[in-house]
Amino acid sequence: MSEHTAYVVVDLGYGDAGKGSLVDALTARTGARLNVRFNGGGQAAHNVVLPDGRHHTFSQFGSGMFDPDVRTYLSRHFLWNPIAMQSEAESLDAEIAKDETSAKGRASQLAGRAGDNVRSRIFVDKEALVVTPWHQATNRLREFARDDKRHGSCGVGIGEAMLEARDSPHLSLRAGDLQDWTVEKLRWHLEEVSACNLTIWANVLRQHFLEFDLPPCLHKDRDFLFTKEAPLKCATLFKRIACGVRMVDGAAEQKRLFDDTEDVVFEGAQGILIDEKYGYDPHTTWSTCTSRNARQILKEIGWVGHTKVIGALRAYAVRHGNGPFVTEIKPLANELQSFQDDHNVHNEWQGSLRIGWFDAVATHYAMRAEWESSFDYASYHSPPGIHSLAITNVDRMKKWLRAGHPWSVCTQYKWNGDGPLIFEPGCFAPPNFSLSADMTAALLQVTPVYERKGNTDHDLLVAIESLLHCPIEIASQGPTRDGKLWSGSLAEPHRK
Repeated sequence: MSEHTAYVVVDLGYGDAGKGSLVDALTARTGARLNVRFNGGGQAAHNVVLPDGRHHTFSQFGSGMFDPDVRTYLSRHFLWNPIAMQSEAESLDAEIAKDETSAKGRASQLAGRAGDNVRSRIFVDKEALVVTPWHQATNRLREFARDDKRHGSCGVGIGEAMLEARDSPHLSLRAGDLQDWTVEKLRWHLEEVSACNLTIWANVLRQHFLEFDLPPCLHKDRDFLFTKEAPLKCATLFKRIACGVRMVDGAAEQKRLFDDTEDVVFEGAQGILIDEKYGYDPHTTWSTCTSRNARQILKEIGWVGHTKVIGALRAYAVRHGNGPFVTEIKPLANELQSFQDDHNVHNEWQGSLRIGWFDAVATHYAMRAEWESSFDYASYHSPPGIHSLAITNVDRMKKWLRAGHPWSVCTQYKWNGDGPLIFEPGCFAPPNFSLSADMTAALLQVTPVYERKGNTDHDLLVAIESLLHCPIEIASQGPTRDGKLWSGSLAEPHRK
């Protein structure tokens, strides 16, 4: 493994940086045969568009899975939703099958690969937490009850599953339980989960007087989940799904999975600015969004190859959901409506995608958080911190600048409270705040200070490199892998 490389893609913003497209492109370019999900769960919505127009939103699978040689490993740090995975597998199989009419697809079919069920290429760690429909329903209820103080949850149950594991670990299910237990034991366990969540529902409804104001989706959740039949139906479905995937049991099996690959791509979820430790409380996820989990896995398996941590960013800032967003453009100009994503649309839980200017201060903070978080797992071949940058949506910036519109970069925060104070990149850093809630309060009292950084997309990229002191090795000028421009160590294709 000494000549191989583990690529770790992390998001240096609030999420939505285009990680799916980057993982697809990296997997294809390097010939990596394994995608590893090392944090988060079903709240990931990583869109991949192939050059032939096929599209899939990856959530429970690695974003390189359009390639029939690529497998996905859902590590123990991933929160697995078996029912959502089954639904996604059917959708992904359908998209892959569209290629069978092409010349490439027919060649693949002759090789015996076309038509393979993607579930045959997924490996689930037995220690991965399981997200149940009860977690999802309770997550949605809590977020709805927050009204105008929502945290920005995706409503898929990640937080509830993590909260349960912390406060009531005897109720938590692990992936291995679904395979090892009988349906009857699973039913009995899910009855306990149902009873616990029914109590939570009753308390939330009573406290907020919501019974008659619930949205239709929550009425549907309640009407099914708290019936006598629901635990048995769910247990039966869990058992059937779990028996159709490959489980990874222990460190030895995990190591064999990596021994059978060459280069490997680790796919991060969410962004460091909503990290459970470094994000702005309470607008955070129950997930470690830095490379720490990935580096820990690599250390456990004795990886002696190189490790490259790639920080993903858009050429402009975005945020989905509530929370501080210093450089947000409000109101959004008509010309900027084109910056809204076709595949990242308004939803009931997070609203519409918010757009802002590039924020060097927040990005520098995210990079410092990555350095601090990864320090314990650093090595000669894998120094701490971000090693290179991937800037996405450059094509949108190019179109905007060519039209003669100005584009600014935030290089400082000006304190609006008592006394003059400027937060520069390097000042707004993890050690300066004892609690993430302090950062949230501070960010609500600052004004961005902008600088013009040239008139072309090239000028902007040069400015980003200079401000962040990190090389850009990937510039994405479109949603497909064909739109990626490579430099540095990735300049020469080295697919095996």
